[in-house]
Amino acid sequence: MKQFSLMAVGIILMLVALACNFPALIPTTPNQPTPDLTMTALFSSGILGSLTAPPTFPPTLTSLPPTVTFTIEEPTHTLTPATPTLTYTISPPPTVEITPLNPGSRPAVVANYLWDSPPTLDGDWGEWTATEYGANSVVFGASRWSGPADLSSSFKIGWDAKNLYIAAKIKDDVYVQTSTGQSLYKGDEIELQIDTNVDGDFYLSQLNSDDYQLGISAGRPDVNGFKEAVLYFPKNLARTLHEVQIGSKAEPGIYRIEFAVPWTVLNITPVDGMRLGFVFCVSDNDLLSQNVQQSMVCNVPGRKLTNPRTWGDLILHW
Repeated sequence: MKQFSLMAVGIILMLVALACNFPALIPTTPNQPTPDLTMTALFSSGILGSLTAPPTFPPTLTSLPPTVTFTIEEPTHTLTPATPTLTYTISPPPTVEITPLNPGSRPAVVANYLWDSPPTLDGDWGEWTATEYGANSVVFGASRWSGPADLSSSFKIGWDAKNLYIAAKIKDDVYVQTSTGQSLYKGDEIELQIDTNVDGDFYLSQLNSDDYQLGISAGRPDVNGFKEAVLYFPKNLARTLHEVQIGSKAEPGIYRIEFAVPWTVLNITPVDGMRLGFVFCVSDNDLLSQNVQQSMVCNVPGRKLTNPRTWGDLILHW
């Protein structure tokens, strides 16, 4: 313990001596600041002028980074309406029979222009100089036709700007006509079938709106009675033809008839060289107690009512 105390005293004395000599160890110069100068004085003295200031944290940014723009697009939803399923049933068009025909093979009649005054419509064709055409082909009711005396016929034909003229002689052993209007064919009558556009639909085997069927009665109930003309076809035009002029006369076993059909009934304007589909026919009924068509003769063999290709031709000539 005594030794420890002596050592402590020694150390203290040494430290005092060193403290007294400390200022002599550091040489002093007039420009060197004293250690007790503040940091501000140190920097203003120039001693630290060569020193670089420590970096400032965070470092100063001289420019801003480019602006990054983010666009968030909302998804677009397109709603497509459901398409209904449509079912179509397509029926094939009706078959139209088209078979080449030779126009020269069709029976043709020529109507000359009546340059003089039109004929007197009295049933007498004495003033006619035109060609006489026969109409004796049985096209209906052959089993009920007993021969030429039962039913046969011939006719003459001409035209002018207003009318088509026909004079006919019909052999008929029993004259019967008690029908009228659209039933006129159920008695003795004349029938004309005329295709007003034969060049346009020459190959069609069915009736259309330019095909005409007319019925002409020499008289009801006999040849001296009420005379009548009707249009059977086209159906939408069917009517009584009051504008048709008719004259007739009776002889034993024969009756004669003359008539004029205005071109306006057929909706055409006639010209020289015009060709029309044409059939002249005569219907017959010998039953006094019943209205019925028993037989028919025509100028065209094989004529079929509803097939214009089986008809003949009418040529208008000056």
